Amino acid sequence: MQIQKTPYIAYELNGWHSEIDRVPLGDRNIEVLLNMLEFGENLYDVIPQLDKEMFSEYPLNYCLFELRDEVDIDNIRFISSEGHKPVGKLIVPHYRIKTRDEIKSELNKSNDSFEKEKYLEALGKNRDADRFFSKGIFNYVPYNPDKILILSENQL
Repeated sequence: MQIQKTPYIAYELNGWHSEIDRVPLGDRNIEVLLNMLEFGENLYDVIPQLDKEMFSEYPLNYCLFELRDEVDIDNIRFISSEGHKPVGKLIVPHYRIKTRDEIKSELNKSNDSFEKEKYLEALGKNRDADRFFSKGIFNYVPYNPDKILILSENQL
């Protein structure tokens, strides 16, 4: 019995009941796949295990590459649910990125005090940020190109 690190793509849909799903990538090299995405290749061409139809009802929220421990016993794969390690950047679709001006516009349109507080919090804590990743409802973190890869419309 030998434990091996297996590459996966983990993704979450933008749905109210969404959970993280994972797809094994076989023996593919994560760094090569990430590099292909960084150079503008289409997500579904780079990772054919993902299919555009998978995201027809609920759009992609984000995805990332992981290495997971895996054991093969009598041709049955056992995959560890613990100790997995993200590899590379968080991969987010372009529609999950908002500019400072877009958040200000939402702030000005909102009549809800909770919403306004969250918008002001994002803008106030991150005065130097021009773009933000929408991590969840009213939860914005500054876009960092070293940690986040934005997929363009052509890549989806």
